[in-house]
Amino acid sequence: MERLSNAIISASNKLQYMIWKQISDPEADAFAKEQEEQMKQEEEQKQRESIKTQIDTTTEKDQADQEAKAAKIAQNSKFNVKQLAGDTARTIPSLALSIILFCFMMYAGHLEANRAIGYNAPFRVLSFFYGTVFFFITIPLALYKIYGRGETLPYYSAILPLSTYEPQGQILSFLIGGFCYKEDDASRAAKAAVNMLYSEGYRKSQLPPKPT
Repeated sequence: MERLSNAIISASNKLQYMIWKQISDPEADAFAKEQEEQMKQEEEQKQRESIKTQIDTTTEKDQADQEAKAAKIAQNSKFNVKQLAGDTARTIPSLALSIILFCFMMYAGHLEANRAIGYNAPFRVLSFFYGTVFFFITIPLALYKIYGRGETLPYYSAILPLSTYEPQGQILSFLIGGFCYKEDDASRAAKAAVNMLYSEGYRKSQLPPKPT
């Protein structure tokens, strides 16, 4: 019985030795380490290639954007006769319409200021602005008075006749000439009529009320 037990123990020890020998085989360990190192290198290579691809893609995109911007700048800086002609053709009608409208407004204000030549300067200024705002009424009404009723409207060369001062010199004439006019019989008569109107109104305001 003892021999059998020793034989079993001896066989077990040999089996353990064989298993340990297989597991601790230097060649197998070296092969396993080599495989592990190769896998690690391959993984690092893949990562480097991925990073390089991303950098190349970004660089190409930036280069394409820069080329597109440069082409756009070159196109904008390039003298384009057709584009200039088109812009000019679109601008001229609106500019011409604005100038014509401005001239009509100034002329209407001028007519109203002339019509109020008998009143003081502030009232003439108000009349001028009234004429510019309601030019679509002032001009047709003036034309009707001239050609329909045969009236002669007061007319002075100043755009807004405010003062009878005569400017001396070209610079002064250029600066204030549009507000100065030469008084004539018509303006004096208009002022006299306005003064009489004010005097009559003042006289009536001072009369005692009529008994009821």
